[in-house]
Amino acid sequence: MLCTVDDVRDRAHAELNTWDETHIEATIAAVCKRIVEETGRQFEAADEDETHVYEALRDGYVLIDDALTLTEVAFAATEIATPTVTTTYRTRRNPSRSIYALDNGPWSEGELVYVTGAFAYAAAVPEDIWDIAVAWTIRTLKEADAAYQDATAIPEMGQLVYRKAVPGDVLRVLSRYTRVTPVLRVG
Repeated sequence: MLCTVDDVRDRAHAELNTWDETHIEATIAAVCKRIVEETGRQFEAADEDETHVYEALRDGYVLIDDALTLTEVAFAATEIATPTVTTTYRTRRNPSRSIYALDNGPWSEGELVYVTGAFAYAAAVPEDIWDIAVAWTIRTLKEADAAYQDATAIPEMGQLVYRKAVPGDVLRVLSRYTRVTPVLRVG
């Protein structure tokens, strides 16, 4: 999770004390899922190494998810073939285009590349991502209290209108983290 129930309660002060912890946790999970969907990035690494499978874009080159560490790279022509472990590759990151690539590997275009490691954008959740996760969670909880589903509000009369879209201030922060280059992840 990008934030905790305590983070949300601390920011909202006494206003959310009527919400039960399970409801706040579910809202945090939904907000965190939406942040990951909007940016195309995982901001927290799993507790254990994971293996992701990618399709090579061209000979010796594959784009991968953000990775903190790589413990093994292997390749195979098909899903049923036994992967061959390799150490002849280098990692490359181009921050301006958000590309993480394994370059100069022995795989060919279309082959499957198995990458094992810790996948995440950074070792710790960036401060502004934490901040919008907390704020968006509180906003979502309060919108539910304010008849979020009620479409009878009249903006011209000064009544608030709630929309289900991602809030503009959240989008501005997320745009700095949005992955611009898709990866061809097979599994």
